[in-house]
Amino acid sequence: MAHALLATVNGRAVSIARAFVASGFVASAAMLVLCIGSPARAAVFTVDLDGVLTAQDAPGVDPRFQVGDEVRVKAQFDWAHQTPWPGQPFNVAGVYDQPFTVSLDGVTWTSVDYIYDRQPFFTFPDGRTLDYPAIMFAGGKVLGLVGDLLPVDSATTPRLDLGSTILTTGTAVLSPTFHISSADGLYGNTSETLGFTGVWDLDNSYVLVPEPRGWALLLAGFALIGVAKRRRRRVVTL
Repeated sequence: MAHALLATVNGRAVSIARAFVASGFVASAAMLVLCIGSPARAAVFTVDLDGVLTAQDAPGVDPRFQVGDEVRVKAQFDWAHQTPWPGQPFNVAGVYDQPFTVSLDGVTWTSVDYIYDRQPFFTFPDGRTLDYPAIMFAGGKVLGLVGDLLPVDSATTPRLDLGSTILTTGTAVLSPTFHISSADGLYGNTSETLGFTGVWDLDNSYVLVPEPRGWALLLAGFALIGVAKRRRRRVVTL
C-alpha cells in the first residue's frame, strides 16, 4: 500500500521538491500551504477485494465454475465519484464510468455490465446522483458492493449480483455474499451455470485513500531539505 501511495503522489511530489530546492524555504512554504488541502481531491482511490465461491445452488457439474474458485475485484475512482452516505458512517462511490472489473476463471464483468445501464439509484440532498455498481467503504476497507451485472448478448458470462442493496428509503443493506446465476435469455444473455453463492473477504480488502496528513509530512520533509541545502550554499560562498 505504501508503494501505491507513493506512486499516486510521485508526479506532484517531484515538482514540489524541485521548488523547495530551487527557491528555498519561504517561497516553498507557500506551496506547501496551497498543496496540503488539495492532493486528496486530485488523487485516485484504489480498491482491491477478493472473494470465493462457497456453495453451488443446484446439483451437477458446472462446466466452468466450482466451489472454492476465487473471485477478484479491482477498481479505481476519483474524488468526485464518492461521497459520505447520509446518516451512515461510510462513504459510497458510484463506479459505472470508472475502472471496475470482477474476474473469475477467465470470465470478466465490468461496470458497464450493470443491468439497467446507468440509471441513477439514489439522489442525494445536494442533487447529485450515484450509479450502480457502487462501492461502500470506510476505514480503508470495502464494506459492500452494490449492483446487478448482466452482459448483454453474451453466451459466456452469467449474471452476477454483487450482494448489498440500497432500499428506496435510502438505507444501505450491506452483505458479504454475492450470487452468480443464469440470465435465462434476459437481454440476450444465454450463458448457462448451475448457480453459485460466494463470500467477499471484506476484512482483507483495501481502499487506498489519499491521506492529507501523509502529504503534510512529505512536503514538510522537502522543506527541511530545501533549508539545509540553502544554508550549505551560504557556507560555501563564505
